[in-house]
Amino acid sequence: MHMKAFDISSFAIKYLKNQAIGRLVKTLKNVETNDIDYVLTVPAIWDDQAKIFMRKAAEKAGIKGKDLTTALEPETASMYCQELRTNRDGNSNKTFSETIKKGTKYVVVDLGGGTADITVHERLLDDSLEEVLPPSGGNWRGTAIDQAYIEFCTPFLLLKSSKNLNPTNWKTTLPCAMNLK
Repeated sequence: MHMKAFDISSFAIKYLKNQAIGRLVKTLKNVETNDIDYVLTVPAIWDDQAKIFMRKAAEKAGIKGKDLTTALEPETASMYCQELRTNRDGNSNKTFSETIKKGTKYVVVDLGGGTADITVHERLLDDSLEEVLPPSGGNWRGTAIDQAYIEFCTPFLLLKSSKNLNPTNWKTTLPCAMNLK
């Protein structure tokens, strides 16, 4: 059976949307689906056509365009890190944003399964963030590293071919991957 990437993407987004709504309804009283705004993150190295593809997939999944924002993954990673508790100054009760001085520049490295995005941000005097260097990166994905690791380890596992180690053959892949650790 063959499915188009668009349909798979839309299905995945719809599943995640439904899971999120289910949890929100259980934990928050009086939440309505029209109260929800969605943020869809995309790799910084993606071109406009790829971003539009994901936006259309989200719309097919039932997310209205007016309720959808797309954001670059390094930006959202940086925003998330601002609120992480850190032990940078010996006080684990402070967030990252509370421990960095104004004027500090820092590198954001987003190593995902599909892409790697690298950018530099700066905390300004007014506590806002500015992008110092625009995102760059490439298809240096985590899944490629996994595959290279499997290729390297295959001879040591006395397997004839690493073709037995792939996501379409989980019965072989999972036990072998666990043995590699």
